[in-house]
Order: sequence, then C-alpha cells, then structure tokens
Amino acid sequence: MNWLWRESLAEEISRRTGGRTTDMVAALAAANIAAVVETAVAEWVRGEEPSALGLAIERALELLRTGDVPIPAPGPGGPGADSSVSPSS
Repeated sequence: MNWLWRESLAEEISRRTGGRTTDMVAALAAANIAAVVETAVAEWVRGEEPSALGLAIERALELLRTGDVPIPAPGPGGPGADSSVSPSS
C-alpha cells in the first residue's frame, strides 16, 4: 500500500472518531489496516476460493483483536531497560 493511501486512511480514522484520536493512534490504526489488507490479499491469492477475500480479512482482524499477533515493542524504559527497576526508584 502506498503512503498516500495510508495517510488518507489515518485522516479518515481521525475524522470518524471526532478528533478524539491522536495523529499517532490514527497512523498506527491505518498501518494495521494496511497490513491486514496486504496479508489478506496475499492469503486470498494463494487460495482457490474466489469469494474468500472477505473471510481472509475477517481472519486477520480476529487475530489482531484476540492478541494472537505479537507486537515486538519494548516495555517501559525502552530496549534493554532493567524491568526489575521501577521508575520511582
């Protein structure tokens, strides 16, 4: 997906949430949707059922909803931070 499409989607997400969403949240939501569409289309192309694109999108969204897709993000303090040390110490 191209960046212009993703930026337009982020703007639409922000508009539909009435501005309650920060630019970063809208951009991350748009990136997730772009990944879902790209992944679902690739899955659909590999399959044999021509009407299965909607099902592939639903499967991908469900994996995100259930938390089955790991997001490689460091915890508080950033990469390599000692998780046993609290910020107040």
